[in-house]
Amino acid sequence: MEQVDVAVIGGGQSGLAAAHALLRHGLTPVVLKASARPAGSWPRY
Repeated sequence: MEQVDVAVIGGGQSGLAAAHALLRHGLTPVVLKASARPAGSWPRY
């Protein structure tokens, strides 16, 4: 089993921003998203 530094739950705007900030701080995040594409729910509105 692979270990990760941080798991970000949700690939919407906040989750992607959090993952980007974590990368800038030298951590390796894994973004967990329920759908096949990032972006959150805003494309459906």
